[in-house]
Amino acid sequence: MSAKGGARKKWTKATNKEKREWAVIITPEQAADMVKSVPKNKVISAGKLAERYKISLTCARKALEALTAEGKIVPVINGHDLKCYGPHPDHVVEKVEEVKEETKKPAGKKGGKKQ
Repeated sequence: MSAKGGARKKWTKATNKEKREWAVIITPEQAADMVKSVPKNKVISAGKLAERYKISLTCARKALEALTAEGKIVPVINGHDLKCYGPHPDHVVEKVEEVKEETKKPAGKKGGKKQ
C-alpha cells in the first residue's frame, strides 16, 4: 500500500551540499609557502593542495605545473584522470642522508643481565 495521506517518505528528501568559497587567485604569501613546503611532502596532488591552501582546483593544477617546470617536484602518476607528484629525487637523497646521520647511536652492550 502507498502512504496517501500519511507522512512523506524520507528517501525523497534531498540534502543540500555546502558550497565551498575557495579563492581563485593565489596570493604571494601562499605562493611563497607553496615553494617552501610542497616539495617536502611525499605525495602531492591537486586535491590536497586545494584543500590545504583553500584554492580552486584550477589554481592548484597551475601551481603544480609551475613547480614541475621549476624542477621542485616530479610527476609520479601522469594519467588522464589523476596526476600525482613527488619531491625531486635530489632533495630526497639529501633528506635520507640527514636522517641516517641523526639516527646513528653509539655502540654499546645489547641486552644481558642487569646486576
